[in-house]
Amino acid sequence: MTRAMAALPPRLRSAAGSLRRRLLLRTRAQRWARRAREEWLGARPLYEAALDLRYGGWCGGRMENPFAAQGAVQVQSTHYDTLARVFRAAGLRVDPGDVLVDVGCGKGRVINAWLHRGWRNPMVGLELVEPVATWTARRLRRWPNVRVAAGDAVDNVPPDGTVFYLYNPFGEERTAAFAKRVAAIARRPERVRVIYLNPRHLRAFLATGRWAARLVDSGARGEPAALLTLLPAPPRDTSAPATV
Repeated sequence: MTRAMAALPPRLRSAAGSLRRRLLLRTRAQRWARRAREEWLGARPLYEAALDLRYGGWCGGRMENPFAAQGAVQVQSTHYDTLARVFRAAGLRVDPGDVLVDVGCGKGRVINAWLHRGWRNPMVGLELVEPVATWTARRLRRWPNVRVAAGDAVDNVPPDGTVFYLYNPFGEERTAAFAKRVAAIARRPERVRVIYLNPRHLRAFLATGRWAARLVDSGARGEPAALLTLLPAPPRDTSAPATV
C-alpha cells in the first residue's frame, strides 16, 4: 500500500484499492489479448504451420519431457522469426564446410529453418526422447544431408560439428558436460561456434575456461542469446621432470 492510499479514509481507501485491482486485471487482460493476436491468431502461426508442412509435418506445441527429473526441459520449437534474428544478430557465417548441429532438436524446426535458407551442409539433430527423434528422422528423411540421432546429446556430439544451436536443452550439470565434451573432441576447434538461446546455464560454459561468450539480441521477450566460441587449448606443462 502506498503512503497516499494509507492516508485516505477507510471507505475511500477501499474504493481506491478496488479500482486499482480492476485496472491491473484490465491491463493483464489487454496483455494476453495482444499476445493472442500476435502469436496465436495472427500471421505468425499461419506462416509457421505452412513452413512446417512444407518440410513434412507440424512442429508446434509443447510436450513434457519424460527425462525432466534428470534436468531435461520440455520439448518445444523455436519460432522461425526468432531463429532468423538470432543468427543475423550473431553475424554467424555458415560456409559449405560447416557441419550444423541442433542440440535437443525436438521436432526439428531449426533444421527446417536451415534447409529453408538453402544450406545443404551436413545437419545433425540430437534428441533425447526416442519417439520424438524417430518422428523427426522420418519427417526429414527426404533430405540426405540430415541425420537425427536419438539419445544423450553429450554422448552423441559429432566431432566434426562446427555450428551448434541450443535452446536451453538441459540443466547446469549436463550443460557443463556438453561444453567440456565439445572442447575435448572438436576436430576443427577454430571453427566451432555455439548459438545458445535462453542461456540459463551460460556460466557452465565459461567455468570450463575454454569458451568466450558474447551476448546477442534475440528479439524474443525475456530470452537473450549468446554466441560462444571455442578458445585454444592451454599449452601442456612440460616443465615437470620425467619419471623413470
